[in-house]
Amino acid sequence: MPDISIVPWWYSPWAPERDPDCAQIADHVLDRLLPAATALHRANAVELGLDPTEMAIVEVLGVTRALRLSALADRVALSHAAASRAAARLEERTWVERGQDVPGYVDVTRAAGTGEVVAASLQDVRSPLAGAAADLTAEERATVLRFLQEVSTILTVRARSRGDRRLHRTLQRRRKEWVRDWS
Repeated sequence: MPDISIVPWWYSPWAPERDPDCAQIADHVLDRLLPAATALHRANAVELGLDPTEMAIVEVLGVTRALRLSALADRVALSHAAASRAAARLEERTWVERGQDVPGYVDVTRAAGTGEVVAASLQDVRSPLAGAAADLTAEERATVLRFLQEVSTILTVRARSRGDRRLHRTLQRRRKEWVRDWS
């Protein structure tokens, strides 16, 4: 029986989303900012001649030095086989390099010069964003930056927890199948 003394924060009468201004900001982030960022991501991938999966791999490798193929697949939410195929396509076009330091493990790194190409492709967006920030006072910029960092953290934690739950369900299903097959 669940413990009813623990009430989730969203049932609370003083929860932040009850404030109309806070709810409007949350709605704007979820309903406008994220779809716009997704559309930009896809348009940028097309402009560079990549599919969104390949672009996600290039971006992930931009913030890490090198990753094992299995870790890369996990980061971009692909199967190992799909990540391997995408990495092979990127390697053919010299966007990434693959190496094998340890037998059985493939390391994937972003090729030299790739970062500059991706950064240049986003310059037409970076400039107007910097211009919009220039219209703010230093205090307002600091507040917006703290807010955006918090939004990034919240979205990352939620995405990981949902991925963890999906992985947990998959492992439970596989365990049940294994027990059924061996019983």
